[in-house]
Amino acid sequence: MERIAWHPAFVEAIQLELEEYRDFLEFMAEYQLTSEPLQMDVLIVKKISNIKISKNIGQIFQKYNVIEYKSPEDYASVSDYNKTQSYSRLYASQTGTDTNDMSVTIVVTKRPRKLLKYLSVRFIVTKEKSAGYLLCRG
Repeated sequence: MERIAWHPAFVEAIQLELEEYRDFLEFMAEYQLTSEPLQMDVLIVKKISNIKISKNIGQIFQKYNVIEYKSPEDYASVSDYNKTQSYSRLYASQTGTDTNDMSVTIVVTKRPRKLLKYLSVRFIVTKEKSAGYLLCRG
């Protein structure tokens, strides 16, 4: 069975629709997001969903846990947060996983001041004294 290439037709149609704004818009069909394949640093899947993990980082785990690790010389930025969230959403869409069954963690040595400011506008951010990391709850 022959596959119909719908994307090029759609791109042509949207360009025609927005023809009068062509000087102000740039159209990029099937834009490649990365030069390398996308990959998460760590994905941890709990084999038994309701098991409680007492280790600090494991206390926040859901069934599926996406972890982004930043080296001691690196820092966590808003872009890193958005990228890690995107990985979790892409994983959920590919596997049919409910995003409510997921946690997203960024492990970083340096205090991410700009990221914390960004998150504190959108979420309740608390410092867990025993863990040495921050939890964001929406």
